Amino acid sequence: MPLDRKAILDFDKGLTMVGSREFYMELLQDYLTSAADLIVAAEAAINAKDDDDLLLRAHGLKGISASLAMEVMRKIAEELEQCARNSQRDRYSELLMELRKNFSLVTMEINTLL
Repeated sequence: MPLDRKAILDFDKGLTMVGSREFYMELLQDYLTSAADLIVAAEAAINAKDDDDLLLRAHGLKGISASLAMEVMRKIAEELEQCARNSQRDRYSELLMELRKNFSLVTMEINTLL
């Protein structure tokens, strides 16, 4: 079953939260770089077995995803954050793969808007 597009990026909700279409579009464009950087940093933290750094990266990704109405990314980042908090390393690879997959979907959605 394909994901609901609004779960990937709820444009109307995000626009309502931000207030300005132009500013929201700028934030979406910035998100592409920021989220990509956070995912790379999360992977580095996983490889270094640094749960504290992973927790910070996942928390940051959760926050920016929530603030721009990207519910799927927010949920996965929240799950990764909880796993890092509890040192559940057996789930890291699976969640990182989910983040990458959904980030690709978010990227496609944003690129259709830009």
